Amino acid sequence: RRSMHPLALILLGCPVAVGLLQQSVHVHSFSSTRHAAPLMLLRRAAPPRASRLQLVSTGTTSGMGFTERPPYLLTGLPHPYFRGSLMGWMHRTRIWYGIAAVYLGMAIANGATSPAALSVRILAAAATCANVLISDGYHNGDKRGGEAYTPSAETTWLRWDYMGISSILSTQLWLWSANFGWPGSTRLAGAVSAAASSAVLALAHTVVPRKAGHTAVKLIMAFQFAALLGYLVRALYLLCPAACGVNAIIFWLYLPGLVAYALKWPKHA
Repeated sequence: RRSMHPLALILLGCPVAVGLLQQSVHVHSFSSTRHAAPLMLLRRAAPPRASRLQLVSTGTTSGMGFTERPPYLLTGLPHPYFRGSLMGWMHRTRIWYGIAAVYLGMAIANGATSPAALSVRILAAAATCANVLISDGYHNGDKRGGEAYTPSAETTWLRWDYMGISSILSTQLWLWSANFGWPGSTRLAGAVSAAASSAVLALAHTVVPRKAGHTAVKLIMAFQFAALLGYLVRALYLLCPAACGVNAIIFWLYLPGLVAYALKWPKHA
């Protein structure tokens, strides 16, 4: 198998890096929407107005000089100062969508032209792009107000956010398993992860926002990360320890964000 250009390898890792960055932003599990609902957003002919980095003025100012944002409607917990700003910026500028397109172009240029090779890359790129869109909607409803800042809209985006996170976990497992020729039992792990994402989709749309739904979804995603991606990291390390010993650091860098997400900490960021 011919080696790939270093730039192509960097681009192949972009979805993993953004998946980690996005989940660090998703420290809190209940937040609100960018528009009334994802399907409403997709039906709009004109591009939606993007999130703004400045904070909403509510008349309450913190000691740091920042204005407090309104609370999440499902929990009553306060919005952190800058939650959603990064995803809003990436959606507004379309910068991540451009990076995903460049990534696919580089993959094709380096030989990923077969249906099997290209499909996992398209799915991984699509999952990260969807996560940017969903994150912007999920965290910025209070900045828009109106129909975007209602319990119904917040619940809709929350459900899709769960699915977006699970899809990132599945597609990255498929992508990196395929990159290394599906070593060990990674094909089985990939099938289990697909089933897990299907379960998250079903639970998110039938049980969430009840507590049992939140708990079940988070346990499934913890299994996807710890057991399935953990197995992938081990399999790749055994296959080529010199290369994967360094790259596996990405997996461990994600762990503090996962713990913070489960603990809903920090409340302000």
